[in-house]
Amino acid sequence: MLSELSIQGVRDRMLLLRSLPAFAPLEDHALTLLAEHMRVRTCKPGEQLLKLGEPVRNAYVVLEGELRWHRKGGSSMTSHRLDVVGWLTLMARDSDGMDARAEGDAIVLELPAEALEHALEDDFGIARNSMRLGAGGLLAARNNLPALEPLPPLDMGILRPERRTLVERLIDMRRAPLFENANAEALIALARCSKEVRLEPGTAIWKIGDASTFWFLIEFGRVRCTNAAGKTQEIGSNFVIGIMDSLAQAERSYDVVTDTLVVANKIELESFLAVLETHIELARDFLAFLARTVLELQASKRQGP
Repeated sequence: MLSELSIQGVRDRMLLLRSLPAFAPLEDHALTLLAEHMRVRTCKPGEQLLKLGEPVRNAYVVLEGELRWHRKGGSSMTSHRLDVVGWLTLMARDSDGMDARAEGDAIVLELPAEALEHALEDDFGIARNSMRLGAGGLLAARNNLPALEPLPPLDMGILRPERRTLVERLIDMRRAPLFENANAEALIALARCSKEVRLEPGTAIWKIGDASTFWFLIEFGRVRCTNAAGKTQEIGSNFVIGIMDSLAQAERSYDVVTDTLVVANKIELESFLAVLETHIELARDFLAFLARTVLELQASKRQGP
């Protein structure tokens, strides 16, 4: 039984973390940071771990038994063995928090929020793995397509006769909610890691199963995205395609073909991550944005049309 495991040493706790899918990709340094503060907790039936209306103070991994939880305005859900509870709400910086209780006898792995926050700042591998998990959840919520339907009316954008200057790109980035509070140095670094490309009609940008090492921000034109089930979306200006595949470290989940001339900004995954690693507060803002998006999509799916 897990409750009989010796977890007195940091190494024992590292091995326990290494066995969990949410933490398996982390390097030893990141695992050590978490293992130094985690503990295994035995819960009685009905025991409350998180309280709605309060910030999330711990994230939990279910080791044995079940946790029953809900967020504000949401239906009650059950998490089982190896599920993570509270992580997304913590990353989203949601002050409403969530309610979580043991469904019966349960054993959980408790990770203090304060320790997680410090670990994120100290080791970028934790932030990168959090992005991987969040992006994977968002892909699933969107049925392996760029956006959740219904889509807004398609906008082709404006075909500019000349390439935008660095200043023009910075102004456009500052309009986005994610970047409105970012410092100028971080925005300049992001702008410089993007490359403008022009693609002729009928260009296959990528196919399902291709490696995901970059993504496009569409400035002008229309692309057609089709998942493995044959579902198609037409995507236009100001949409990002391919970012979630890349962050999830997954193969391409949909085909993309240009319907028209397309002008886009191409951003390499590793260049983007390098900027976030240098500007950790921007990384936290991005994690919060990603977590909020996943939570909103999960809530909309549970509530139905």
